[in-house]
Amino acid sequence: MFQEQGSQRFRILDREVMEIPKYESSNTYAVPAGVVFNAAAQAVQYLPGWRVKEINPVGWYITAAVAFGFWSYGENIIVQLTEPTPGQPVVNASSSSVFAIFDFGKNRRNIDKLFVEIQNLLAQSGYSTATRQQAEAAAPEFAAAQSSCPNCGARLGPDAKFCTGCGQQITR
Repeated sequence: MFQEQGSQRFRILDREVMEIPKYESSNTYAVPAGVVFNAAAQAVQYLPGWRVKEINPVGWYITAAVAFGFWSYGENIIVQLTEPTPGQPVVNASSSSVFAIFDFGKNRRNIDKLFVEIQNLLAQSGYSTATRQQAEAAAPEFAAAQSSCPNCGARLGPDAKFCTGCGQQITR
């Protein structure tokens, strides 16, 4: 078995038999690492249809699964928190389909939902505003381009009129 960015390929008797869709993404936060890990662990537990397999607070590692159903191909979710720069933890997340050759964007939607839920939980804990203020102070044009929906926390483009996550009208 070997892995490639964006997919998992399996070989049997030196022949490629299937390619499984996979999506990976990461976000960096200006919030203490322990707070981010707790938010990620809660997010995985709160998301509908997700089942926690393991939460490892020592290794900052979370695994979960989305059950096979009408809107799901049975995905495996892996969340790993690292802190390459002190005070700036990075959440790396991947979603890979178990029973699908095409995922029609389902793996990406899983990871997007995870990051929106993490952002919502951090905002409820009072960290979202401080992070946004720090970003605006450091680079106002970057903060404007990376604004988020006031309703669901999804990332918005600089000229967005509506949120792509929840449909909320955006006024600027």
